[in-house]
Amino acid sequence: MQNFTILNSKEKKSIIKDLKECYGIKDSSMDLDLIKSNDKLYMISKELGEFRDIRFNNVGLYFARILNTEIRLSIEGSQIIGKYATKNIISLNNDEIKRWVGGFDVDTIEMLNGFALIKYKDDFFGSGKVKDGRIINFIPKERRIYNLSYAEDNK
Repeated sequence: MQNFTILNSKEKKSIIKDLKECYGIKDSSMDLDLIKSNDKLYMISKELGEFRDIRFNNVGLYFARILNTEIRLSIEGSQIIGKYATKNIISLNNDEIKRWVGGFDVDTIEMLNGFALIKYKDDFFGSGKVKDGRIINFIPKERRIYNLSYAEDNK
């Protein structure tokens, strides 16, 4: 990642505003330091700003991707934002979460359009695009889990 820009406060406020609108975040204490490379956002340590002139191959935690005017959170981004979110959260059952982490789309009765956080019990598993009664899955192939089992399956 050699071409990146550290977002200024106006750009960060715009991202946080979009996250608040989409996910109902009410906690204004979220202090994200973000950098942008192409259409990807990465969370960084505040100290990184001191090293602006150094060339990096990788830096920060992949947080989200900007798609047109929408923000698609990564799995880690959903885990960070999820604890603050109050809307656009879809809770999946045991069978649905197994399909989700396997990379499959999941049917839903939720009347949403746009991105939603995917949750199972108290954990967040990324975000998906809800369209026409289906949650579109964006889990990369290398992060999919095909043989997921839970302790409750063995009861």
